[in-house]
Amino acid sequence: MVTGGQMLEVANVWKSYGRSYALRDVSFNVSRGSKVLLLGPNGAGKSTMIKSILGLYRFKGTITVDGFDVSREGSKALERIGYVPQYSAFYEKLSVEDETRLIATIKGVSPAAAKEKLEMVGLGERVRRKSIHALSGGMRQRFAIAMALLNDPPFLVFDEPLASIDLRGQVGFLEFVRRLAAGGATMLIATHLTGLGDIADRVIVLNRGRVVVVGTPGELMAKINADETLYIKPKDGAEGQVTKLVEGEGSVKALDGSGGGKLLVVSVAPGSKLRLLKILFEDGNADLVEDVSMDPSKIESSYNKLLEKTGKSEGP
Repeated sequence: MVTGGQMLEVANVWKSYGRSYALRDVSFNVSRGSKVLLLGPNGAGKSTMIKSILGLYRFKGTITVDGFDVSREGSKALERIGYVPQYSAFYEKLSVEDETRLIATIKGVSPAAAKEKLEMVGLGERVRRKSIHALSGGMRQRFAIAMALLNDPPFLVFDEPLASIDLRGQVGFLEFVRRLAAGGATMLIATHLTGLGDIADRVIVLNRGRVVVVGTPGELMAKINADETLYIKPKDGAEGQVTKLVEGEGSVKALDGSGGGKLLVVSVAPGSKLRLLKILFEDGNADLVEDVSMDPSKIESSYNKLLEKTGKSEGP
């Protein structure tokens, strides 16, 4: 069911547990084909929001998935969602192959289509013979993704997908999610800290149950005026001159370069970056510099600053 360009519409959603509010007048949209990061510290309300989208919680307000109202047409809304939870519950003693056959039967998916999904996430014949219990955290998460993709849902929802897997598993998961993103999947990823900011079209920051800011990663970086890092390699003998040129524009630290000489590491506010580059490449100064590279700030490493600026505690 198509309703304009929105896959998900959340409007004025409130959720309370007794006198405590987990969600406070939350509103946001997820457009078709977009990749949205639902970011916030633990306890911000992210998982409550996800469970409300899935129709697992009663709430005040309106949530629609692909045009279907979650409260009134929950089964139809749920058919549109491929859900990957933080901790996946499977029959631990069953093999991957048997568990897949069971879930595929429930979802009305053919064995050939189910096998294709397992291969898509890199679970080959050898892994399929293992029990669910024997899977590593990373493999288990891949299996959960394959099961979420079984019936080709138009909307993928992840709840803290990296919380229970090791670093190797995280790297593999991030690579696979980037492939899904490149293929045009619509995704909502709830997390507190990840490496997924580089694939996100938009970031929604929750704090104490409220949406405190919405925007692209770049817009959020501008709001918090997050520093960016420039690496400047002066030519031999020019370290002192280049240091004097840039030290008025940001914090400067000198390191030994890998190929000899000094490397200047400059932390600079986004608003000062162009001015610093202009100074470096003015006539005469360019002859002092061998190379310049930049490491832009990422939303995951800086969103605490955003919470400090916009996420003040508020009453219901």
